[in-house]
Amino acid sequence: MKGVNKVSMVEFRSHIGNTIVYPCFWAVEDNGNVFGLKSPDGHAVINVFTFTVAGSGSFEEFRDLMLSLAPGDWEESPWVDVDFVDTTASKRHLLSPDEDAAFSWEGSSYRLYAQQNGECYHAILLEARPIVMQLNGDFFEEFIRSFRGIAAVRGPRPASNAEGE
Repeated sequence: MKGVNKVSMVEFRSHIGNTIVYPCFWAVEDNGNVFGLKSPDGHAVINVFTFTVAGSGSFEEFRDLMLSLAPGDWEESPWVDVDFVDTTASKRHLLSPDEDAAFSWEGSSYRLYAQQNGECYHAILLEARPIVMQLNGDFFEEFIRSFRGIAAVRGPRPASNAEGE
C-alpha cells in the first residue's frame, strides 16, 4: 500500500526477565522491577511495574493501588479482560470527565493493564496526549499485548564454597 510505512519491531528483555515487542525507534529505560518505553516524539510512554504477590494483597487490591499511578480524577469505567501472549490481563481506560479533553494536546490520557502471572503482579501504564491516544491507542495496545511477565522472582544465588562444603 503506497504511503504506509512498515514499522520494524524488536523484542526487549528486562533485567529481571520480562519481555515486550516494541517499535525499534522507541527509547527503553530499565530499572530492575520497572522499565519504560518512550516514543521518539515523547507523546506516548509505557511503564511496566513488577511486584511479588506475597505482601501485595489480592489482585483486586493490586489493581486499585495501581490506579494511583495515573494522577487526576477519572470517570468510572469497568475493568475488561484483554488477551496477552500467554495470559489474560485486566484493562481499564481512565477517562477524563471533560469530554473536550479527549481531543486535546494538553494533559494526559491513560490505559492501565494489570495481570497476575504466578507469584508476580504486573502493571502496565500507557500514558499519551489525549489526541494521540485517540489516534494511536490501539496501535500501542498491540505491542503492549506482546508483554510476557515473569512468574517468579529469583533472589541472588548463594556464593559457592570453593572447598565444596
